[in-house]
Amino acid sequence: MPKPPEDFTGREEELEEILKAFNRGATITGLRGAGGIGKTALALVLADRLMNRFRDGQIFLKLEGTSPNPLKPADAMAQVIRAFRGAEERLPEDQNELHGLYNSVLGGKHVLLLLDNAANDRQVLPLLRWGLRRPGHIKI
Repeated sequence: MPKPPEDFTGREEELEEILKAFNRGATITGLRGAGGIGKTALALVLADRLMNRFRDGQIFLKLEGTSPNPLKPADAMAQVIRAFRGAEERLPEDQNELHGLYNSVLGGKHVLLLLDNAANDRQVLPLLRWGLRRPGHIKI
């Protein structure tokens, strides 16, 4: 997980709102807003504050949603699997088997996944199915 920007200021209201949601048991939160307004910086500050709650790991995935070649959910799953099992882990070619392996790797773990720069829900939802809830969104 990258460190949050040292010069981060403001957004205390949004941070408090998200932290309160986590204190009430939220497991998934999404930030939406125009490009360049600091969503990634806010997410990194939040991740830094929540890090001790996710003892099994914290993973930052650049989804490259605005690029010509956004990261496919299967490739993101592969990155997560390899983060836990090592770079040499042989992965199934079948998408259903890959998804099953992804779920088994994350099952029962307390993991913080920071999914940065998503194109849309289709890019994100396959990565969240192991969780208990659909994402809630906070517009900034």
